[in-house]
Amino acid sequence: MIAKMLELFSKEGDISVTTFREGDIKGIAPRQLYNKFGFVEGDLVEEFNYPNQKFILKR
Repeated sequence: MIAKMLELFSKEGDISVTTFREGDIKGIAPRQLYNKFGFVEGDLVEEFNYPNQKFILKR
């Protein structure tokens, strides 16, 4: 699904997503997946009163 999404987005401009922070058990699989597609760790953020981290794909 991520591969298809990346095909549909413009090749210009970065793409960012948020997921769980390192050390959060819920973040193990999604962080590995985003890394596999070339996303790199970005800012630490909070969403819905829960600590998260941005992942960015530089285009």
